[in-house]
Amino acid sequence: ITLLKNGALTGKGEFHPGDKAGRFDFDVTGLDLHAIHNELKPTRLAGPLNVVLKPGGQDILLKLQDAQYGIQADVAVTPEQVTLKQVLLTAQKARLELAGTLGTVGAMEYAFKGKLANFDPSLWLKTGKVPADAKAGTAPHSISARINMDFDTTGSLSPALQVRLNFSIHDSSYDQLPMSGSGKLQLAGKRLLPSSLDLLVAGNQLQLKGAFGAPSD
Repeated sequence: ITLLKNGALTGKGEFHPGDKAGRFDFDVTGLDLHAIHNELKPTRLAGPLNVVLKPGGQDILLKLQDAQYGIQADVAVTPEQVTLKQVLLTAQKARLELAGTLGTVGAMEYAFKGKLANFDPSLWLKTGKVPADAKAGTAPHSISARINMDFDTTGSLSPALQVRLNFSIHDSSYDQLPMSGSGKLQLAGKRLLPSSLDLLVAGNQLQLKGAFGAPSD
């Protein structure tokens, strides 16, 4: 199977209708994330994709990498829920780890925990550039970051978005300037429920405490 640009998917498998079970083993080659979305950096990811079918759902195991990037995912899917046992993104020394569950029926409740380690969005995404500063003697340069953060979030997607997010940023930088902070945010639809936020980013401080969106806020 030809994927976008120069990517390809090959493999084999079998399915037994009587048992509602089967297994498919694929090999991915030349997968370019930039061909999927033009804001992503070009890649040539390759590796195995394994799908196990069983009466109660599917198990999916993915492990792709190239010279710079890596994507790993261990996912279980049932009619009621998607479970991310482990999702790992790597680029050089940067890591993003994520695990949790997402309901697919009713209120579609979710719960996720994750961690960023030396994470730099500019390794994955096209970012803007800081213009030259003659007084400071700096040339134009891309915005980079080094983010170390722990976070967890719970909530639901239906009938309206409900979010509870806790995070803590430490030992981090943005455009080579210190970055730190923490927060507890709660959203209910378009309303910000009682929340708190304290961020220091490149010398700029942002503080938030309270609620917004209702007459009593």
